[in-house]
Amino acid sequence: MSLTRRIAAVLIGVVGLGVLQAAHGADAVRGKALFANTNGSPQSCASAACHSGFPAVKRNSISKGTNPSTILSAISGNTGGMRVLAAYVNATDANDIAAYIANPAAGDGAAGIALSATTLTFPSQSLGTTSAAQTVTVSNTGTAVLNLTALTFGGVASAEFARAGTCQVGANVAAGGSCSLQVTFTPAASGARNATLTISHNAAGGTSTLTLVGTGALAPAAASVTPTTLSFTQTVNTMSLAQAVTVRNSGGQPLTLSAIGIAGTNAAEFATGASSTCAVGTVLNANASCNVQLTFQPTAAGARSATLSIGHNAAASPSTVALTGSGTATAQPAVSLSASTLDFGMASLGAKSAAQSITLTNSGQAPLTLATLALGGTAGGDFALAGTCAIGATIAAGGTCTLQLTFAPTVVGTRSGTLTVTSNAANGNPVVALSGSGVQYAISVNPAGLSMQSPVGVTSATTQAVITDSGASPITLSSITISGPFSMQQGSNSCGAGPIDLTPGQSCSVYVAFLPAAAGAATGEVVISSASLTQPTRIALTGQTALDQSPASDTTSPPSSSSAPLTSAAVAPSNMGGAGCTVGPADQLFDPILALMLAASLFEILRRRARVYRRE
Repeated sequence: MSLTRRIAAVLIGVVGLGVLQAAHGADAVRGKALFANTNGSPQSCASAACHSGFPAVKRNSISKGTNPSTILSAISGNTGGMRVLAAYVNATDANDIAAYIANPAAGDGAAGIALSATTLTFPSQSLGTTSAAQTVTVSNTGTAVLNLTALTFGGVASAEFARAGTCQVGANVAAGGSCSLQVTFTPAASGARNATLTISHNAAGGTSTLTLVGTGALAPAAASVTPTTLSFTQTVNTMSLAQAVTVRNSGGQPLTLSAIGIAGTNAAEFATGASSTCAVGTVLNANASCNVQLTFQPTAAGARSATLSIGHNAAASPSTVALTGSGTATAQPAVSLSASTLDFGMASLGAKSAAQSITLTNSGQAPLTLATLALGGTAGGDFALAGTCAIGATIAAGGTCTLQLTFAPTVVGTRSGTLTVTSNAANGNPVVALSGSGVQYAISVNPAGLSMQSPVGVTSATTQAVITDSGASPITLSSITISGPFSMQQGSNSCGAGPIDLTPGQSCSVYVAFLPAAAGAATGEVVISSASLTQPTRIALTGQTALDQSPASDTTSPPSSSSAPLTSAAVAPSNMGGAGCTVGPADQLFDPILALMLAASLFEILRRRARVYRRE
């Protein structure tokens, strides 16, 4: 083989090697997404400190990144601190990033969107109650990242629908990926309750609409009868004072009374009074009530009993009240209470509930003397007693006094106690069952403030604050808002804009970025609201504009075309990673264009020498 052919073969192999080194994966769309957010790494290629948001700017020698091996080499060699990407970038990722850097236009794929359902229909739901959640899957059917920019309820009943799930404002759904929307319905009025949920995005059309259809219904009628027992003490052949039984409609639909009667062994000795407001045919709307007045006239001494029965159109009809009496030969005092149970519901630790009252009546014919008013039971110390009833007080026949009770829980959870009234009454010592639930709501944020820097017009790297349920009870964060030139970003375990439910000890994170519009300092805040807290919790935000970094200049000069001997000049270290990232000679790429120019020069030299040989 002639010298010319040998040199040509070597040069073709060298050029071929350069082309092979420049080869990389072809998924530039994925590469664009990785360039902007490198698998959630704390520093991405698009960071202002590194290569900026668009590789065509050629910031910090980004053009060298067309070779995936150089990207991996810079990471493994910690070039300019790039080792932070080691846990986030594999060979496939490097191939895709290199493909995007080589051809940024190829990364501009189009996002697509598809909803698993366009209408959600909720069955009839009782007013004020929340339905089971229905789920819609939002899928990205395109080749570019789908960004959800807004999720907005609209329509007459928009406030009666709520959403949760992984689809949140600012969410980025990868090509082929999906997120979920979970929607619940809590009707505030009866009848048709319709709304829409509009999803704003960067796919074709800009918005997608989910139609929400629900029906509000009044809760069924429900009969609440108090008290469920009445006790009388009365001199034989005399009539007692009347005691009242209250019937309340605790449901939503009308309650109709169909029967009122007394039955049992001594039914004839008990009677309903003429002053009763409940009667057969009475209709009670929601929360309305009436009463049945009862008297006792014993015909003989000793224990007497009967049952009051109230029929109605609600479940568990009829409702019953146990009637007991004691006939005495002489006048005796008797005690009766307007309620035998008090439920205080939920109260926060360290806070006192509103007072609830019970009326104590001397339903006998002789003076009643109160001996003790004792709080007891497992959590009797969590309840307090006040009112006009006092130990040692004497109440005349037919007289009354008031017991006022409050609840101040000392620990979280269900609390129960009793109030026992002892006296000289012939019918015993009544006991009131007391109940309530202690709750403790609190959230903490760490840190309490976030500081960021970024050049004007450039979004900073995200900073993170963790929100924790630091109380002893579950809490719902109703909303999380942000003010100033700051924005909430997505990240691992993001809180989102709310609502979000946290259990004690559970946390979620708020990710914030700074985008200054003008030079100087800026302030803002993240406001975290919850109906369980008296005031919002705030995270202070401060931002400061930073000096911009100019793109690195391209100092590479084309090779000389003279006939002088051609040598490889030493390549000065160049900045690839930004923030002091340098790529030295050992990391230098073999440039195919430079190789072709070198080959052309050598071929010209060989051609001239070949002419000389032929002449000789």
